[in-house]
Order: sequence, then structure tokens, then C-alpha cells
Amino acid sequence: RPPATLQEEFIANFPRSAPPLLHWPLNTTRSDTGGFAPSVPKTSRPNFVLFLQDDQDEFLGGWSPMKKAQALLADSGARATNWFIHTPVCCPSRAELLTGRYFHNVREAVHTGGCMHVDERRVNPVSFGAALGSAGYTLGWFGKHMNVCPHRPPPGWDCPTCVWFANGGGRDAEPGGYLNASFSHFVGGSAVGPDRYHQTAGTYVADTAGEFSGYYTSVIANKSIAWLHSVARGTRPFMLTVASKGPHVPSTPAPWYARGTYIDGLAAPRTAAFNASREQLSHHHWLIAQQEPITQEQGAVIDELFRNRWRTLLSVDDAIEGVHGALQQLGVLESTDPTLRVDAGLARDSRDAILLAATGTFSSPLITASTWGRARVDVTRRCGWTLASPVIPVTRSSWRPQYIFVTSDHGFNLGQHRLPTCKLNVYDHDLRIPMVIRGPGIPHGLRFPQPASNVDLAPTLLGLAGVPAEATAHMDGRSIARLVIPSTDGPALPASAAAHVRALAGAEAAPAPWRTHHFIEYYSLGSVVRTEHLIDDPNSNTYRALRFVGDARHGDFLYAEFTALADWNFSSVGFHEAFDLTSDPHQLNNVFSSLETGHEGGARRESSPRVAVQRAEGEAGVRVEKR
Repeated sequence: RPPATLQEEFIANFPRSAPPLLHWPLNTTRSDTGGFAPSVPKTSRPNFVLFLQDDQDEFLGGWSPMKKAQALLADSGARATNWFIHTPVCCPSRAELLTGRYFHNVREAVHTGGCMHVDERRVNPVSFGAALGSAGYTLGWFGKHMNVCPHRPPPGWDCPTCVWFANGGGRDAEPGGYLNASFSHFVGGSAVGPDRYHQTAGTYVADTAGEFSGYYTSVIANKSIAWLHSVARGTRPFMLTVASKGPHVPSTPAPWYARGTYIDGLAAPRTAAFNASREQLSHHHWLIAQQEPITQEQGAVIDELFRNRWRTLLSVDDAIEGVHGALQQLGVLESTDPTLRVDAGLARDSRDAILLAATGTFSSPLITASTWGRARVDVTRRCGWTLASPVIPVTRSSWRPQYIFVTSDHGFNLGQHRLPTCKLNVYDHDLRIPMVIRGPGIPHGLRFPQPASNVDLAPTLLGLAGVPAEATAHMDGRSIARLVIPSTDGPALPASAAAHVRALAGAEAAPAPWRTHHFIEYYSLGSVVRTEHLIDDPNSNTYRALRFVGDARHGDFLYAEFTALADWNFSSVGFHEAFDLTSDPHQLNNVFSSLETGHEGGARRESSPRVAVQRAEGEAGVRVEKR
């Protein structure tokens, strides 16, 4: 029978939990490394760099301090305008990013254990790192992993040239947060030490009186640059992850950024939802409706936290600049300048290439050459460029293009809905995060509006790397390659990326368009207090939701169901919220009661968001897994 109520229809179409996945579900031809056989030669696959921040928001201006990243990456690449996370807390969101799976597919069997309810056994063995390692990549992870971080390298980060320099984020206080933090440290699967920084083999302890001033972001940035120098010109493609703690609390800035920058004069944004009135919040779920006003003293704490968050991001911005500079210095960062032109007389075919270190517009221009192995080409005579250093010949086995990603694990509260700090809630300030991508085939300055998320990263990486499509069939996410690479023409596009984009085009020749809604789920962590406010509770703040974006029927809309943690399968939903974000972008006016009657503002809606769930999942490409 059809659902009798809109609530039943929503429940009937909720994405179902899948069977546990504890190993890669792929049996195929094995590669020479004992793993997946890529669809193209190793030399035709790109390198990857991922910068992953902790708590960097988009809604409250969290990208604004990233001026170097904007100039180096966003201006010459793509930036998402609707990039979301599914679960606004660290460990689940990172598990989703690593596996490409929704939280309910990697959570514990009961709601009383795990890493913020995550079953790590459903994550580390089947992460994108495990797949890339099996496909012949060398990997380095530097910084925060999941909050329950494996001490020894998980699958993928244990190859002979791999480095595992990771922790669970350290303490939320000093020392041990940003200063003098500890990291698991393994190279080639073997523990490093003992020595000055490794009193115990396999554990690195930073020191403010030692290298890199013992500051978290500086330590991982410099360690990652050193690793790049050891692997960038090797025969294996690489993936580097630089995962800063910034701007997570305690948001301790580097000493050189603690004072004396433009940030000193800033204050947290006073958005429409900042310290909202009790009347405005009275129709929200209990956690929000009961919030006390933010006092003047609490407002001052919020302002200083805002400033310190941005100060920590200045160091993240420096790390991005440093890694970008190292890639240039090593001669492995291709030019993506669209004005690049080459004398046709130099070209034999698109496979022949040498990399030049040049001054002026092109810091590392890629040109085609008539022969391989030439030690020097008179580029000044032929192309009018002045060389800063001799030409570096690059062979088919030593040059690869890079794809660089910059993102976060979730957003943040800074007084919105009277929540002074943290995340954990269903609103856009907690869900929206930055995503910047630079690499071959991506148009400069592209802004893509399709709603996408952290579960889409793993299938994108594996697709661009040429890992067989069967390896991502179990994932809830989809590759975004076609959203950012509109054409497979051009010699700079890696063969694996071109093949992946063509395969997506073939698979989507008569298909549904990209999704127009985003799925959200959160399971309470209990009673959590920050700055004298209860910001999470086990009785009212477990929820699942659909966030519509540019939907043909519903526009920009949020529909959410709330229950108690003990009911985390949503059999007894106790509260609903619905917001029309076109007219109410700060989510202050809960219109759920009008949806129940089919009326809003005196006019009958064509259908409610819940009526659209089946259409959205069927037509927009969100796969519904059956039990």
C-alpha cells in the first residue's frame, strides 16, 4: 500500500544499512604490486595531494584567511559552492571521507561504543588508501586521521616508501594540542626511533624548543615536504595527505601569528541566527529551543575563538604554499595556465614532453619536444622565454600531473542558534565546508553548484587513478570528475583521468542528472557542554535529514527528523523541522506544521520534501541500499 502519511513515505525511502564491508569486494586481475590492476599504465596516472582541515567552515567565512590557497589553487582550479558533510562531527565525517560510505554503513552495531559510534573495522581495511596502495601508489599521511587513530599504519600506508605520521588530533588543551603533540611515526611500515623526538620507537613527540617550533601545522607541513623530496621523482605515483588540527579547539595559533595581523581587529560574524531570540527558536527541537541567551562575556569568548580559528588557518595557508612550492621545485607541478602556447615546430606528438623551470608567467610550463632526453632546448630563441635554470628533461616514467584537493571535515557554530561553539547540529553553518580542486582538465576559476560531499571524494580519487570501477560499486558516493573536467581533450590530462571521465560519460549517456539533495545523519554523543551551553543531548539531538539544493520542486529546503539516541534506527521520531532556505537562509522559521497540511503562507505546495524522496533518490542518483 502507499504510505498513509508523509512521515511513512520518508521512512520507507530512507537509505538502508548495507552488510558490513570488512575487505575490498573486488576480485580482478592482480597488479604487479599484488593489488588492483589499473586500467592504464602506472606512468599515465596522476599524483594526489589532499589538504584536510578540522572544523573549517564555509558558511561563516572560514575560507577567507586562505589567501595563498585562493591564489595558488582556487583561482587556477575549481571551487564548490554547495559542498556538504553528512555528519557534523570529526570521527564519523572522516570515516565517510575515507570509505565513501554513509555513517549508518560504518557505525557500530549498538549506540554505546566505537569512535563516536564508528566501527573502525569497517573503515581502515576498505579506505581509499587501501585501494590506492593496492593499485601501486605510495602514500604519506601527515596529521590528524580519525579520532581513534591506529598506531601502526593501516592498509595502504605500509608500503616500503610510505610514511604514517598521524594522530587522532591530540588534546583539546595545551600542551598536546597544537604544541608538543605526539604522532605515530612509521616509515615503510617500521617504527622510527628511538632518538631525540622518539623516546619510544614509533612515537614522535614535538618540542617547542626543537624543530619547527613544535607547532602542529608546521611539523606536519615540513615532514610532508621532506617526504615529497624522497618520492616525487620515483616510479610510483603518490598520494600525500596533510591533515592539520586547525582550526579545531583549542585553536592555538602559531606564536608568530598570535598577534600583529589584520585578524586582531575582527569579530565573529553576527549573522541573523546569532543569539537568536527565544521566540525565533521556540519551534526548533528541544536542544535549540531551551538555549539561554549568549551573554556579553560569552560573546567576547566567541570573538576571541573566531580570531584564533582564523590565526590557525594562516599556518594552514602557509602549509599549502609550502607544499605547492615543493612540487614546483621538484618539477612535478604542471602549468595549467590557459594562455600557454608552444611553437608547433617543437611538437612531435602529445606524449613527448619536457618540463622547463622558467621565469615570468610560467613557473613550470609544460611543452612538447621533438626528441626525448635533450639536455637543453633553446627556449628563449624559439618561444621568447628567459630561463631561470637549465631545462630539466622529463621522461615518460618520471613526470605526472597532480590533482590537489583542499577541504574540511565539517563546519562550526559561533553563536548561531545560541550555540556558542562546536558543531553537531543540522544547520548549514555546521554542514557547509570548502572544497577546492586544482589539476589537469579543470577550467580556471570554475564554480560548480551541484550538491556534493565528503563521500564523493573516495570514488573521485580512485576513478582518476584508474582503479577499476568495481572497487567503488559498494560506495554511497559518486565521482565528481565530470562536474569539474568538462573535456578529455588535451595532452596534459592523465590517461587514467581521461578514461574515467569517458567511462562516466558513457555510463551517464541516458541517465538521471546529478542529485539535487544531500543526505544528513547524526547520532548524539551525549550531554556536551561548551561555554556554559548544552550543545548536544542524547534525548533530542539524534537526527536524519534531506538538504535539497536547487531542486525543481522544492528549491533550497531542509527536512529533518529528530529522536533519542536510544532510537537511532528512527522507529519513534519525536520532532520535525523544515526550512525554506530561499526565504530563510539562517533556518529560523520552522515550517513543518504547514507542510503537514500541505499549506505554507496560504498557498498549497505542489508536494512536500518527503513526497519527493523517492523521486530524488531514483532520479538524482542516490543509491538506496536494501537490508
